[in-house]
Amino acid sequence: MTKLLQFRLTLLVLLLTLVSPGIFAQNSEHKVNPEIWVRPGYELTLALNSDVRVRHMTLGPDGTLYFTSEPDNIITAAKDKNHDGYYETVTQFYKSEKIVTSVYWYDGYLWYAETGAIYKLKDKNNDGVADERATIISPGSLPSGGGHYYRPILIHNGRLYTAIGDIGNITDLRKTDREKIWTYNLQGKDKKLWCSGIRNTEKLVVRPGTDEIWGMDNGSDWFGKPLGDKEVCSP
Repeated sequence: MTKLLQFRLTLLVLLLTLVSPGIFAQNSEHKVNPEIWVRPGYELTLALNSDVRVRHMTLGPDGTLYFTSEPDNIITAAKDKNHDGYYETVTQFYKSEKIVTSVYWYDGYLWYAETGAIYKLKDKNNDGVADERATIISPGSLPSGGGHYYRPILIHNGRLYTAIGDIGNITDLRKTDREKIWTYNLQGKDKKLWCSGIRNTEKLVVRPGTDEIWGMDNGSDWFGKPLGDKEVCSP
């Protein structure tokens, strides 16, 4: 199995914890959840047993899984020490003063975003805890807050990409910096508009084997409300 496929399966397992209180491996040690379906040839196993709502994740070069939880100001590090696909050790890598949105590993640093700022962290003494923080884009330089404040991070071809969504549900923000994807150099300068017309893009990735940047955009709500549309939540 390729590292990309392993990461995608890990991502799927962790995202499913947002809607299900338990994700079960398909083996004798864990009960199978009959409501989860995967394609033939694939297997869904437990990667991390967590009681928090995992939001964004990234992998370090040594296989450490860094993730943020909702709503929280902590970046957690999880390690799979025996390389069996299960993360046995979970520790606090960094605690911010504000809610942390996304994380991204690049060039020896863990980059992370708050709603109105971007930083990068380094564990200089290898004790599993960040002890150096550098500011890339300082607070006040980016739009912040609102109804959709989660901010993605992507670094590709020497450029930093980030965005922030609609301040409400369906708001005309064409004359603002919101509802757009912006790109900067790695020092947080040379700001350029890369994409507009989004509503709330929380995740940016590069399609493998290409230079295409793809985003996961959350669409607007309640268009079907006059017709009886209503929210249904899983238990």
